[in-house]
Amino acid sequence: MKFIKTAFSKIRDYFTANQGRKIFFWGIIASVLIFTIYFVTQISVFRVLGIVAILMMGMGTLWDSMYSRYLFLKKIRDIQYEHLKEIADKQAAGENVVITATFSDEEKSYLRRRKWWFILMILFKVILVIALFSLLLAI
Repeated sequence: MKFIKTAFSKIRDYFTANQGRKIFFWGIIASVLIFTIYFVTQISVFRVLGIVAILMMGMGTLWDSMYSRYLFLKKIRDIQYEHLKEIADKQAAGENVVITATFSDEEKSYLRRRKWWFILMILFKVILVIALFSLLLAI
């Protein structure tokens, strides 16, 4: 039963994490198509729809960033849980355990890589949305 719950949890995490990216990329496709139609026809409704598509991109970016942050914090919690579980097992065996608040080198490298990827992802998406808004204002 635990295996099935874990499998469904991983599937849900995958689709929820990718949902923000899907919204973001559909926002890019929609904004390009809508602004192409706007440039050709000069109908103001398409300009408004383009703004909505750009807002959709921003929503997808926010969703993706928030969920990535959630997964990042969940991984830290899991690492801490494993560390505390090891300490409890050693104490149950009668060993004298000194509790430290440090991560192993592998855990530190994972957290460092994840942090920088998260920052670069946010920076890229913010720059892209700002560029599209400046394009919109230039119209």
